[in-house]
Amino acid sequence: MRFIIAGRTEAGKMLLSTTIAPTIGAVVSIGSPGDKIPGGVFKKPHLIMEFDDVPEGVETFFGKLVTPPDERDIQRLINSAPSLLAAEGKVLCHCFAGISRSSAAAYILNAISKGHGREEEALAELRHEFPHIHPNRLMIKIAARLMEWPELLEIYNRVFGRI
Repeated sequence: MRFIIAGRTEAGKMLLSTTIAPTIGAVVSIGSPGDKIPGGVFKKPHLIMEFDDVPEGVETFFGKLVTPPDERDIQRLINSAPSLLAAEGKVLCHCFAGISRSSAAAYILNAISKGHGREEEALAELRHEFPHIHPNRLMIKIAARLMEWPELLEIYNRVFGRI
């Protein structure tokens, strides 16, 4: 498996581990604006992204303004794909819980790595290794639009439904 999907605490432990850290080639660190970044991230090629884990159309959560992912965020991920995927070792994708934003990033990167026509394989591979994941649909929707790759979202909708 080329990817590791983890929560922030687990990612921090991995990045400081003398046995696991050497196997990590690059990091995609996703947190809400102002979240603490795990130690060790800056020792690897990395992409740091800040947005909340919210579905499309949500602007507040319990009265607090939220920051959803937008085109600039996802374009940065897409633009960073060649360097992240070229790093020797696994790509660690983490967010707060290791369920939604990190798995969406891993799905987008894995699909880019595998190429058109292998979207289902890209997602199935991640779900086999990390069965708890549920990628952020808004991230996938934006990536599919930006890359003109509707199959990314079609496969997501087939597997997870239209939420």
